[in-house]
Amino acid sequence: MGTQILKKEDLAHVHFTLKEVISDLDQKHHLMSELIRAQSLGNLLKNKVKIIFHLQDGSKGEVETTVWGVGENHLMLKGGIHIPIRAIESIITI
Repeated sequence: MGTQILKKEDLAHVHFTLKEVISDLDQKHHLMSELIRAQSLGNLLKNKVKIIFHLQDGSKGEVETTVWGVGENHLMLKGGIHIPIRAIESIITI
């Protein structure tokens, strides 16, 4: 299965994986640092990032968006859209 490129608005209708995509503790800390950095870039400069995540059917999804907030368990995007952090594989500044 390839990676589905989605619009931010489509995320309200997708089913994210229930599994932890990243299990290594160091990698989780690195991801959280990158998410917080993306939040700062999004809030201050309106910079977009590319977020790669896993879906419940085993496929991957990708979205380009600005990050508005980082919670303990979810990434918050404009319009009340959330991505569970457990489903995120990587985040790339663009």
